[in-house]
Amino acid sequence: MELAPPLPAYYRLKRRLLADIEAGHYGTDGRLPTEHELCAAYGLSRTPVARALSELAAEGVVVRHRRRGTFVDPGWMARLHAAPKVSVMATHGSWEGQLREAAGNDLRLEFTTAPLWETRAMFRRAIAEGRGPDFAIVDSVWVAEFAESHMLTPIAELDADWAAEHDADFLPPFVDAYRFEGQGLVAVHAPADVAGLWYDRAALGGAEPPQTWRDLRALARALAADAP
Repeated sequence: MELAPPLPAYYRLKRRLLADIEAGHYGTDGRLPTEHELCAAYGLSRTPVARALSELAAEGVVVRHRRRGTFVDPGWMARLHAAPKVSVMATHGSWEGQLREAAGNDLRLEFTTAPLWETRAMFRRAIAEGRGPDFAIVDSVWVAEFAESHMLTPIAELDADWAAEHDADFLPPFVDAYRFEGQGLVAVHAPADVAGLWYDRAALGGAEPPQTWRDLRALARALAADAP
């Protein structure tokens, strides 16, 4: 089985810091460790540490003060605690980061993750123990089994308006709806949208390839600035 490539060091650190921030690990003043302290604690060079903190600052999670340090933005924390809590089960990889970025402060996401080959058993065990997630990302080949076992809730019961809008044979081409024995709409396939971009890294000073949608947009703007 082919394993997914490891996530970049800065991204792993960013996720770790975000989880620690959400858990309130930085005391009453919300001050994060310095870049030097983070380098020592995680065995990283300054470059991925600085990038992780810069992205958290750009997303409004932290505020960086020259000579004073990096602090959790109290407004961000207030919005986070006011948001509904949603439990999510997903595979290891980029899903957690993508969903957190999409949810922003509108939802508090609590993740349980496992390798792809373990998610089926993890999901079945959670349902059997009465602690099924609010939202699960599973391989589509398992959807029929889960639906027939009544492990999936019809979307009409979760969002009647959305189901009514899509409860027809004329679904948009990017939505695959699954129906099983009159149970209604129980799962929607989320396709992976892939963007490809060829460019000369030397023209941009050897910058690293984009790792997030924000990186991709920034790269596209930089390239467009030098193009007709």
